[in-house]
Amino acid sequence: ISIITIHGLSGDSFSTWTKGSAWTSCLWLKDLLPKSLEELKAQARIFTFGYNADLFANLRAGRSNAFARDLLVALTTKRELTNTTRRPLIMIAHSLGGIVLKAVRLAPFVSRSVASNY
Repeated sequence: ISIITIHGLSGDSFSTWTKGSAWTSCLWLKDLLPKSLEELKAQARIFTFGYNADLFANLRAGRSNAFARDLLVALTTKRELTNTTRRPLIMIAHSLGGIVLKAVRLAPFVSRSVASNY
């Protein structure tokens, strides 16, 4: 499987999934998730999708559609380059990331055949 995380408003690809201070931090995606997957004997590739989640930069309407397009292009490119287009996906989204993910499914730029792959 491939696991893709999408952070939320005012977050980023790493701090959203991190608990603690700079000295004692725990990045869930790196420190805990792989161990849990190993216990389940599951193999997974873990990716993060980053975008400018600054509140004031995103006040314009339609920004989530632009981020959705960027996500879809990045995901499609990576999967085609690594010959993993048929690998199952698990998407984990937080806050605005959930809206971005929903926009991928609803956006008019996504063809029916592409959407069926996700």
